Amino acid sequence: MNRDDRPTLHPGTLVRGLLADLGTLVREGGPVGEIGKDGDGVAQLRRLGAALRERRAAADEELATRYRDRAGAMREVIQARQQRVEAYTHRLRQAVPPEPGKYILAGRLTDEGTGVPLPNVVVRLQDDTPGAAPTTAHTDALGYFRLELTLAGAGRTGGRAGDVRVEVLDAEGKVLGGSERSFHAEPGRSDFVKLRVAGGRVPRSLELGRTVERAVEERLSRLRRTERVVAQGPPLRRPGARGGAP
Repeated sequence: MNRDDRPTLHPGTLVRGLLADLGTLVREGGPVGEIGKDGDGVAQLRRLGAALRERRAAADEELATRYRDRAGAMREVIQARQQRVEAYTHRLRQAVPPEPGKYILAGRLTDEGTGVPLPNVVVRLQDDTPGAAPTTAHTDALGYFRLELTLAGAGRTGGRAGDVRVEVLDAEGKVLGGSERSFHAEPGRSDFVKLRVAGGRVPRSLELGRTVERAVEERLSRLRRTERVVAQGPPLRRPGARGGAP
């Protein structure tokens, strides 16, 4: 074997490997008549190698055809997943469907300096109606929250509440911040508010938000890598490639 970058194989190993496929070629009508009649072993191996290359080329072409047929569908699936992740993380979900008899105030809480979402922080809906108890909720992994106020029952004149506002609390119940304005609560209505506080005042939530953002970005990176692999096509053997692989 010439001294180049080909894999190092003993000649006997190469011969045995090539002859191992001879049985298949015999069954499928390969160049049987010629192998064995010619006493030149090199010529026999050349003919056998040519037959194997033909089989390999046919298999590669079949694989490429099947891959092309499915590549479009694969790309659509990858892009759809990527869009769902990006929409879930980066687009404010401001379309909050109203519910009869309820007022809904939804929103998102982020760090005022970096925009990192702040998970697991308590938010409170303050209702100015006399005797009304405050409604609380926790932000989710991406900082979103949803507060509901039922406007039917005692103390609700005409089925409506007074003005409401939302506050952000720390672990001890101290107010960290809140909405810059009040909202007029009416049944069947919903509002969306963006809240920002100093993440350093809720350090555990800030660190958790950073972890979530890293996990989301890693997920998007994997989807982008998969999309690039799909676009490259199947790993076919190239003519003249050494070692049998591209």
